[in-house]
Amino acid sequence: MTSEEGFRFVRDVLGVASPEDKIASDPKGLLNDIVCHWRQVIPYQTIHSVATPNKDRRRPTLLEIKNDMWAKYGGRCYHNNVGCYMVIKALGYQATLVSADVLETKGSHVVIMVFNLSGEGSKHMLDVGTWGFPTFQLIPLDFERESPEYHESFLIYKFVRQSDVILRLHNVESDPAGGPWFKNSLKDGWYTYIEVHDKVPVTFSHFNDVMTMLYTEISEKNPLLTKLWCMAFPNRRFLAIKNTTLLVENEEGLVEKSYFRSREEMIATFSLFFPQFAEATLTAAMDDENIKLDFNRK
Repeated sequence: MTSEEGFRFVRDVLGVASPEDKIASDPKGLLNDIVCHWRQVIPYQTIHSVATPNKDRRRPTLLEIKNDMWAKYGGRCYHNNVGCYMVIKALGYQATLVSADVLETKGSHVVIMVFNLSGEGSKHMLDVGTWGFPTFQLIPLDFERESPEYHESFLIYKFVRQSDVILRLHNVESDPAGGPWFKNSLKDGWYTYIEVHDKVPVTFSHFNDVMTMLYTEISEKNPLLTKLWCMAFPNRRFLAIKNTTLLVENEEGLVEKSYFRSREEMIATFSLFFPQFAEATLTAAMDDENIKLDFNRK
């Protein structure tokens, strides 16, 4: 991605005004704007993965990721964080990729480290691919053992250093739905969402094997090809379609749940909230043999 493309993407796709001026006067502020706007307009979604026929599934190329970002399709953590990395590198930021572990799958999450924003030697974590979990800003890594608590959208979270990794912990009371997924790490009301290997920079190729597996193989440990998910944070409030469930965060910060009663209602809701996805793509995803849509949920 060229510098001109990077600034045009930030301005025209993310909707950040005058990025060329802001990077000169407040580069950290611009990067925070990029993170916040990214989570609002570019979703985490499994639609395209599921809609792709089994025989054609593979790890996406960098060009495909770039094109998906321009179309506001987004994708999974690999799509979003690799796409964001290409954008900020085009803008001239000093950054590298690192890997993170989710549950038992090692190196299955991509994270960005940004250097020298707050002065020589400073280090910030950037992550726009955290599934349905909010992160609307850079995370400074200047804490000794534990970061301040962050309260964004419905979630309370923090970071803790442990040996050679940084743990992202979620308060289970703010996210009771996450508890069952991560119950083995639950301690004192917090569960570990990811373990970030922040001291070990890696290249794109580091993720080749694990991402090939996650984009092609169906297993109990990989729900990404058996669930129809699309999530974003318009106006910094959670909005998600998870199979036949619609989740919408209200003004009080509470997530309200409702259910679709037909395919037509589901497609109409996608058209309202995520109009970038073609009906043919949605239909292909719904028709996949591993997607089970229950329109009788209560």
